[in-house]
Amino acid sequence: MTEPRYGDDLERFRAGVEEKTGQEIHPDTEVGDHICWFFLNIPLELNGETFDAEVDFDLSEAEVHPMYAEIYVESGTDREKILSEAGGTRIESGDVALYEYYLDEGKVEGMMANLRDAHTEVYGK
Repeated sequence: MTEPRYGDDLERFRAGVEEKTGQEIHPDTEVGDHICWFFLNIPLELNGETFDAEVDFDLSEAEVHPMYAEIYVESGTDREKILSEAGGTRIESGDVALYEYYLDEGKVEGMMANLRDAHTEVYGK
């Protein structure tokens, strides 16, 4: 499979994010109203419990901001109850449930600093 090709600015942003976070990103330019969406794996603490989350971000020339996290938990567990009480929305059921959790930037402060640095280096804002 060939690697997707991005415009120069998006490629520079992608490389900057990967350098600052140590995570590969795969921008999806087919969704959203701006440049692209991408996700990063970030641990989220919700009500004292840490969840592995795939956080989706929206990139525009003006800013980069988090949209929501996708979190998988075993159904019927205390962790699922905590996630539900924290405001997560169950979107898939089964032995493992998928939740969407809409978050503010404060939940991913450290990562946002890295993303803003990469954004400023490329888009100057």
